[in-house]
Amino acid sequence: MSEAETTGSISNICIGNAQRKLKETPSGLILVPRPSGNYLVDDSVIAGPQNRNTTTIGRDEELLSQVATLGETWQHMCKGEFESLKAIYSVPPYFAPKSHAWRKYARNGTGNVDTYFLLAEFRDVGQQPTDPVKLVTRLAGMHQRSVSPPGKFDFHISTCHAKITQVVNSWEESWCVLYTKHLGHVMGLAKPILQWPKFDVVCKLTLEKVVPRLLLPLQSDDRVLKPSIPHGDCWDGNTAMDMKTSEAFVFDVCSFYGHKE
Repeated sequence: MSEAETTGSISNICIGNAQRKLKETPSGLILVPRPSGNYLVDDSVIAGPQNRNTTTIGRDEELLSQVATLGETWQHMCKGEFESLKAIYSVPPYFAPKSHAWRKYARNGTGNVDTYFLLAEFRDVGQQPTDPVKLVTRLAGMHQRSVSPPGKFDFHISTCHAKITQVVNSWEESWCVLYTKHLGHVMGLAKPILQWPKFDVVCKLTLEKVVPRLLLPLQSDDRVLKPSIPHGDCWDGNTAMDMKTSEAFVFDVCSFYGHKE
């Protein structure tokens, strides 16, 4: 068998000349990369916190700016993430980066489409994904200590899960009612894509029978269900360990006040 051929055995996997030169796994100190050079910053970012969508920025604070040219979609995403980060950050010990501002660039992007940015605290990533024990400990703490301003489920604005707008723009006493709205919205987006008649039947049964049977008992017979602020999209890629504090933190949030589970 030639070196170029493999049979599925690890011993037969071909390696290149670059790999052959490595006698052992590198173990030296890896230096943290530092930015350098000149960058073009839009006038809206330079202007800093000068409107109602901002908070005070410290003199020596490092900042991270997320930018995208998606018109109204990114405007919705920026505003939703800004408010979600602010809600999570308000629950000590600051499980998410502090959000400072969001708004439109002074100049348009490619194709004359509006460009929007989100300005937040920069945190050095020390490990990703984060330590699971530290992650769930801080998640549980956030769920326990967070308080919905009106004591209800939902959020004061609509947020986005990636590019998908969530049905979050009113306050509900019932978790079952809000969850039904959320699930019904997602089902409505899926129906034109699937174009499967039986899917419509499944959706109807789920919303009218399954969801009420599972969720209504949570708040019946004087049972109390506390609205909590969740991350909204908590998976490995949206978690990390802070290099400076060695604590878990989260980002890319799309939150609302819902069931903590």
